[in-house]
Amino acid sequence: MIQPSLEDKKAESLFDPMILQWENFKIFANWLKKIMMWLDANTMKAQKTTLMNLAFEIFAKNLEPEPFMKGKLFDEVILVNIE
Repeated sequence: MIQPSLEDKKAESLFDPMILQWENFKIFANWLKKIMMWLDANTMKAQKTTLMNLAFEIFAKNLEPEPFMKGKLFDEVILVNIE
């Protein structure tokens, strides 16, 4: 299905759908960021944390560590963000 449509295109035109998808993703990510910031400001007032810290905390609690996750680097990147 996809291959016949790709065979008709030249190299430059293959990037057009990818560029469009990337631009749409950037718009989506920007709006998602705005929504999360609004939620932080308006719904987390009673708690002394942010949604990001809450998400990291839930992630760390539900995490079944893989061997590569045991070490100083993982602790610094993931677990420090919980505090």
